Amino acid sequence: FFKQKTAYEIKECDWSSDVCSSDLLGALVAGSRAGLTYNTWPLMDGRFVPPGENLMRMQPWWVNFLENITTVQFEHRMMAYALVLFAAWHAWRAGRAAPATQAKFWAHMVFGLAFMQACVGIMTLLLVVPIWAGLLHQAMAIVVLTAVSVHWRRLAAPALR
Repeated sequence: FFKQKTAYEIKECDWSSDVCSSDLLGALVAGSRAGLTYNTWPLMDGRFVPPGENLMRMQPWWVNFLENITTVQFEHRMMAYALVLFAAWHAWRAGRAAPATQAKFWAHMVFGLAFMQACVGIMTLLLVVPIWAGLLHQAMAIVVLTAVSVHWRRLAAPALR
């Protein structure tokens, strides 16, 4: 089941676009000031998933994904959870498939940075977004995107594995 694989074979996909999506959702959170509400974690005012009437209260329905602060914050949280889980799975798989390689190193680096980014985001939310924490969270987003891009590039180029 877990036969030895080359570093190239463990490349799942270029998931830098997923990190970019999370960054864009973070920009919506910052621009709408959604971080100033729902300053609890892991629940949003006592619920993991806010009520549907709060998530989809604007018309037309698609505006909720851009301007509804409840929906925008919920989207950003769910994307962050998904990215951290995917990074953990990818790091585990890289460690199993390509031990003692640069692929394993960068996969673990990406997971560590994604986990740190999630922790900084939670801290920022719980502190009700002081400017220093918001800037740190945005800077960490750039670091995570850079690490994912470097990791993907190294997997895509045989000479860099």
